[in-house]
Amino acid sequence: GKPWYFTAMQKATARDDFDAIVSSYPIVNTTHITMYWFNDYYSSIDDMPRAVTLATLSVPDANGQTHLLRYFVTHLSTRQRLSTAYPSPRARQYDELVDFIKAFPKPWILVGDFNTDKEQFPSEDTPLYDKVINAGFTDSFREMNPTAGGDTIDVPNPTKRYDYVF
Repeated sequence: GKPWYFTAMQKATARDDFDAIVSSYPIVNTTHITMYWFNDYYSSIDDMPRAVTLATLSVPDANGQTHLLRYFVTHLSTRQRLSTAYPSPRARQYDELVDFIKAFPKPWILVGDFNTDKEQFPSEDTPLYDKVINAGFTDSFREMNPTAGGDTIDVPNPTKRYDYVF
């Protein structure tokens, strides 16, 4: 069969979540950053560091010529907090995410759980979503489905859209 390639950010502790990329295209190199994280902000269900992982893939075009594609995956912080006295780290994580991505040549694909739903939480989440759009990304689902909800969380009947492919 066809070979598969895999990369993941190593977990710091057994409790840590981590992002992984599986590709049918060769992974030329990988890197990641751990983003700003403030443990006192979170409830106990969201007390793990957040990161973005990059895999540079060697992808052929229609003529068989290979090109490099940067594929990023992330899982950003939630809005659940122990106290409203603590500022949310999510805005800073969005800035770090966009700055990290912009350091690499295009083309880019960005996927992940952004814990952001601009329809459900417009005042808090729309500016965060717009940071990604203003960095040069297109919301691929919204582009193909301008009026569909696209909800991805609260299964079996999703009511919020936290997961994106840009």
